[in-house]
Amino acid sequence: TFEGGLVLTPPVGVLHNVAVLDMSRFYPSVLLSEKLDPIIYHQFRQRFPGADWSSYKEFSLGYTGESLFLSFVQEMIAERLKLEKSEHRTKLASVKGLLNSCYGVLAHPGFRLYVPDIPARVTEVARQIISEMATEVKQFGYTVNYIDTDGLFISVAKDDPKVIETRLNFVLKRYGDYTIKLEHFYKAILFVGAKKKYCFVDSASN
Repeated sequence: TFEGGLVLTPPVGVLHNVAVLDMSRFYPSVLLSEKLDPIIYHQFRQRFPGADWSSYKEFSLGYTGESLFLSFVQEMIAERLKLEKSEHRTKLASVKGLLNSCYGVLAHPGFRLYVPDIPARVTEVARQIISEMATEVKQFGYTVNYIDTDGLFISVAKDDPKVIETRLNFVLKRYGDYTIKLEHFYKAILFVGAKKKYCFVDSASN
């Protein structure tokens, strides 16, 4: 087993004007940015059994062989982006499922390319990035109310979320090919003090 994504316990009560910014395709993006591939990792461990992840990053950047796993991830991302502009909702859902499974399947003992160190590294990098994005938001002068794996719930004025999105995407360039985007703006949100449990009223009063 390994530690999963970062999910904080939210405050109890009703908050008004809360923007939710989500990291787009977060775990697949970590796989690509960190070049986390089972075959590359196997070769790395054979040559450097006691080396750390910084050494792996250097090794992977110099790797010139084929990477079928990462090529598949790239293909699924490209297909998802294409389908998001189309009417094919069912196909899009299927591609999303395949893309999201690229991370989890490596942690399944029945999978031929079972390498639990890689999904553990994915969640480690993801926790670091989302934590540092929360720190950036606080430095901008806003309050982060809740963090859920790839999302930040931020108290903001109605006109500010896009400004935060732009600033965070600039900061994310330090880490690799990552994108964060505004997913929702809630007029009000009720937290009950439990992870992943809340209800809301959106800008359309739904």
